[in-house]
Amino acid sequence: MHPLFIELLEWQADNFAMHFCVPTFMLDRILLPPDQKAAIHLIMETFKVDYSLRI
Repeated sequence: MHPLFIELLEWQADNFAMHFCVPTFMLDRILLPPDQKAAIHLIMETFKVDYSLRI
């Protein structure tokens, strides 16, 4: 396979994993704190995901 196609597939897989673990419709319903670090921590705790997911 062409390297760019493989890169596309990897991006799509990562994007799917992110939306599967942290559904957008649920994220929209959460009141996030204005501080980015606090918001990240809240998302990690709420959805039981690791920081490496890169929301």
